Amino acid sequence: MRVSAPVHILVLTSAWIAVGVISAIQLHLSQPAPDGSGGFPATLLAQILAAIPWIPATPVIFWLGTRIPPDRSRWPIVAISHLFAGGFLVVVINVFQTVLLRAAGCPRGCVASAMDQFTSGLLAWGHYAFLVYALLVSIGWYRNRPQYMVEHAQDEQAPVAPQERAYASSLTVSEGRASRLLDVSEIEWIEASGDYVSIHCEGKTFLCSARIGQLEKQLDPVRFARIHRSRIVNLASVRSHSPVSHGDCELMLASGTRLVLTRSRRSDVLDRLGRT
Repeated sequence: MRVSAPVHILVLTSAWIAVGVISAIQLHLSQPAPDGSGGFPATLLAQILAAIPWIPATPVIFWLGTRIPPDRSRWPIVAISHLFAGGFLVVVINVFQTVLLRAAGCPRGCVASAMDQFTSGLLAWGHYAFLVYALLVSIGWYRNRPQYMVEHAQDEQAPVAPQERAYASSLTVSEGRASRLLDVSEIEWIEASGDYVSIHCEGKTFLCSARIGQLEKQLDPVRFARIHRSRIVNLASVRSHSPVSHGDCELMLASGTRLVLTRSRRSDVLDRLGRT
């Protein structure tokens, strides 16, 4: 069952508010608020304010996990990339925490300046924040592990010549409550959607019960190419391409749709486009 975006946001917000409440109880028991600062309510407010920046940061961290996936063949690059990304994000989160606490009048008391408060917060809690970042990235990797396993298995297998395999000429897709056979030549592009894929063609979107790695093996690689971890494109639907930032490339499709071709797949896909 697919969960709507508002439900995801509500669950995420509730989870971080709960973390703020639990940490407030723990902090109040171990370090009671100074006299005149408001006692436990002040501690509770301070911890909830500190948790709020993590609400928008969490989906960003999950996205970073997909952009920098686990790869044993280049683990030093993966580790260093997440070290810098996590460190930068922790600093940004601490900036917003400082702003929120100062704006609320520092419920548990203010230090001399915002910079002093930022520095003390980073030194006191920065390592814990980085551990939270690492935990969220690990959760994201765990959720996507079947996809990574399929891709690693494909990388380790010897390539098979296209003429030695029979590729699908049609796919069974859902159209409302009904099902139909869709000719693969009609497909413009495909996008992963959990345990399903969304198939885009002729201005319509159909669902197919398959993971994108499984579907990729059914499609003729002469006609279809993986341009992103979560997208496949019909090469015949590509009308133009142009470079964008970070070595990625933007593909313009016949329908006007623009898709990003990641730099790790750019050379292979552009070479295949040149042969079509």
